Amino acid sequence: MLDLRAYNPDEQPGDSLGWRILVEPSSGATISNLESMKNGEFTMISTFNYFPPLHFNGIDRFVLVADEGDRLTQVPFEVHVKSVQDAPIFTSNSPLEITAALGSYFEEEINAYDPDKQLINFKLLYPPRDSKWLQIKSHTNDSNGSIITIGGVVPWESSSGSYTLIASDPSGRFSLTKYSIGY
Repeated sequence: MLDLRAYNPDEQPGDSLGWRILVEPSSGATISNLESMKNGEFTMISTFNYFPPLHFNGIDRFVLVADEGDRLTQVPFEVHVKSVQDAPIFTSNSPLEITAALGSYFEEEINAYDPDKQLINFKLLYPPRDSKWLQIKSHTNDSNGSIITIGGVVPWESSSGSYTLIASDPSGRFSLTKYSIGY
């Protein structure tokens, strides 16, 4: 990038030569801080920042242009953005506070998705000395995400507790969410 220079062969007094974006990135990425500097008879790009959209990977294209007023020189760019494994994301409100009556049955549906479209596994962690009455009742995965239902009969001898639900994908990435259950 440091050697990307433009030259005005018929420079007249008052002419200016600068760089600008002609075609925005096809992915919706953001280009910022496009700056140029004069170096002898050339104008060089000194810096610019490229920020791909969240969870984007693949090939992105955009065009910068050296503009001297009466003439343009287009410079096409092709950027290869490598895939990075992302952790699953809970889409249900978190942390969640649930109130349930002692001796009653309740269920709560929790939604999550994996930006990499991988299957999600869930594990429920219990507070110390818990009777493990709260269970994962059902779990479905599809291309739009995962739905898990937790529930159970609240024991008569229970006190308020805090539970942690872990969502993990095959890459080992994971997210945590906490649930407080009061009675």
